[in-house]
Amino acid sequence: MNIDQFKLEQYACMLDDTDMQLWILKDTETYGFVNQAHADFLGKEKRDIENKKLWEVLSEKEAQQCIYSNIKVKQSVDKNGEVFKQKKKIVSKEWMTNSKGKRRLLYIIKTPILDEENNVKYIVGKAYDLTEEEERKSKFKISEQQYRAIVENQTDFICRFLPNGQLTYVNKAFCSYLNKEYDELVGKSVLIVVPEEEHEKIRKSLYKFSIEKHIQTYAHAVIHANGNISWIRWTSQAFYSENGQIIEFQSVGTDITELKNAKEILEKKVEENKKILNEVIEYDKLKTEFFANISHELRTPLNLILSTIQLIEYQERNNINISEERKRHQNIIKQNCYRLLRLINNLIDVTKIDSGYFDMNLGNYNIVGIVEDITLSVAEYIKNNHIHFCFDTDVEEKIMAFDPDHIERIMLNLLSNAVKFTRSDGNIMVNIHDKGKSVIISVKDTGIGIPKDKKDVIFDRFRQIDKSFTRNHEGSGIGLSIVESLVKMYKGKITVKSEENKGSEFIIELPVKIVEEDTKQIKNMYNNDYVESISIEFSDVYSIK
Repeated sequence: MNIDQFKLEQYACMLDDTDMQLWILKDTETYGFVNQAHADFLGKEKRDIENKKLWEVLSEKEAQQCIYSNIKVKQSVDKNGEVFKQKKKIVSKEWMTNSKGKRRLLYIIKTPILDEENNVKYIVGKAYDLTEEEERKSKFKISEQQYRAIVENQTDFICRFLPNGQLTYVNKAFCSYLNKEYDELVGKSVLIVVPEEEHEKIRKSLYKFSIEKHIQTYAHAVIHANGNISWIRWTSQAFYSENGQIIEFQSVGTDITELKNAKEILEKKVEENKKILNEVIEYDKLKTEFFANISHELRTPLNLILSTIQLIEYQERNNINISEERKRHQNIIKQNCYRLLRLINNLIDVTKIDSGYFDMNLGNYNIVGIVEDITLSVAEYIKNNHIHFCFDTDVEEKIMAFDPDHIERIMLNLLSNAVKFTRSDGNIMVNIHDKGKSVIISVKDTGIGIPKDKKDVIFDRFRQIDKSFTRNHEGSGIGLSIVESLVKMYKGKITVKSEENKGSEFIIELPVKIVEEDTKQIKNMYNNDYVESISIEFSDVYSIK
């Protein structure tokens, strides 16, 4: 064996050890050298392939395919070899049947070898089996199509975006939800569909991925194409590179607008129910205090009446005849009977007002005259308490529709309160002001005033500024509530101005209305001497002598 032949065998042995298929064609249709990989692929011995025509080794169809491909290689080289110099090799993918009868996809590289005249002398062929890779690609492509179909037909919203917020994908459901086109969203910042006030929330949620590498769930508002606002809850997952950097986010979202609205409504109802519950608790507390106070109010005059009767009986048993003393005792009984009557009247009136059966006997009267008469009738009681008194009006007559009993009730209640809480040498002033369509009645005193935290509750039923049983003056805590109810019955309003230790002013504004009467006659006089009404209303103010 000469040296050249030895080297040739060494090269052949090396080429047989590779998995890549190798062969050499002497022309376009005759095998020269083939390596073991190519022989194994064809299921033949090397000696049965070398120096054989293609159609002797391959099937007729595959032989024709190879010959056609070889002719193209040969034709691609011109006489000057320019194409060969540029291209050097021809690449193709061809299906061939292996020894097991299975079709395999081969990646074939054919390189022409030229003689001195630039003619193709040999064609060197190399082949790689791409069947498994192609099948993987095919399966991946099918999987990708299936995944895309699943994603596109999801009713949930799916989007992907880069760490800078740029959207890279949105599914049909999200586009349809926002009434936007795919191209209007992809390539844009995710923040374009989010109200500005929600931007910081999203940034914080995404920032968590840099310190907590797990799935994040958050909710935020989105803006539709028509400007409407709705809410979406997102579950986002970050995808990381090998060095731990975030590559992309994928988020799946669900509309929670109705849920959020329902939650807000529920929270609002809970708050309203809490408020109602607190009001019920407070009202129940007031009722408890009221009934405790009522028991005191009832017991005090009854005790006085009973003790006075016992004293009179004692005097009679012992033949003690003190006419002046007995007269004073009888006045005590009378005053405390008035106190009981006042309390009972208030309770009855509260019940009537609540049930809507409080009578309004409207007539057209001169309100200035009636307020003045009532006010002057209590002047004596006011002076008895060493309080200065003043009445003033800017109009002498103002005819309007009202029930005189109601005006009497309002004025006597306000005046008795003024007397109760005004110290000796203090002042009480009553003023009437005509505003044309309404009349203002003011009762002002220089008494102890009302604390700031009590101003808003003084008209509440059962409320009292001083809740102790040892307060300076008696009362059930429903007088001002009745006054307010009466004023509201006339579509009027009552307000109070007060400063602690400086006095209070109650201001009533009543709208002026006229009613039609059968007599067609305006009533200027209201015949009532007020004696009994004043005695009842002031029964817990002055002392009996």
